[in-house]
Amino acid sequence: MTIKKGYVIENEFELYEMCALNNSESVFDLLALYFSNEENIKNKILFNQAKTVANDFNLSLEHDVIVKFCNALSVLQTANAMSQYITKVDSHNNIRSEPVDFVMFGDSITDWGPWYELFPKKKLVNRGIAGDNTQGMLYRMGNILPLNPKKVFIMAGINDLSQGFSIKSILKRYCKMLDFFQMNNIEPIVQSTLFVGKRLAALNPLVLEFNQNLQDICKDKKISYIDLTIVLSPNNTLPSEHSRDNLHLTAIAYQKWAELIRPWLRHD
Repeated sequence: MTIKKGYVIENEFELYEMCALNNSESVFDLLALYFSNEENIKNKILFNQAKTVANDFNLSLEHDVIVKFCNALSVLQTANAMSQYITKVDSHNNIRSEPVDFVMFGDSITDWGPWYELFPKKKLVNRGIAGDNTQGMLYRMGNILPLNPKKVFIMAGINDLSQGFSIKSILKRYCKMLDFFQMNNIEPIVQSTLFVGKRLAALNPLVLEFNQNLQDICKDKKISYIDLTIVLSPNNTLPSEHSRDNLHLTAIAYQKWAELIRPWLRHD
């Protein structure tokens, strides 16, 4: 795939494919060229956050300079996230683990979990990637198959919601992941998306709606659903005891999480 100025995306995964296939090129250069076409702006996964910052400072997005500033900021943020994503996926694809029983699959909340220390006697690998969303997870779920796990523990959605994706679109991608694992004889274990703290509180009504829909989907598909929010983010918010930045978790929170999922970490 050769990227030229004016290139327009054709499917929701082509951004990932573009970066993966042009592996001799700088991710930053690729995305700067890709986003030079205004038709691709909808695929700037962090442009929504740039707009939010602009609005916080009462900056008018009708002003051309402000739009250019948000565009440049979004390219930089998206490239940083994509660079980390590609590096992690490259490791997962080429530095193979022995077959395992359990996989932790998600974004930074999963990625930063000390799962090996929490479950030292379990054959488990961490397949979380910081900054990932359900698009990225759906694109890379195939690299879990060589691990031949019995169960995959999934947590996803908070990044999608913060990036402005609709609940309907997130659930659609989530269902594709669940169907994929079931078709490959891997039991998916769905973990509720956690509420966030005060700084990000505007997302919490969306988290509530998302989890309610997700729980219904799991019931219909006869998939285990673990409600972590009862313990980790009670009262529809993430308490300071469990997070220092209103999003990522403390050691205490991970210890509580581990106890909640321990009954599922067994051989049936």
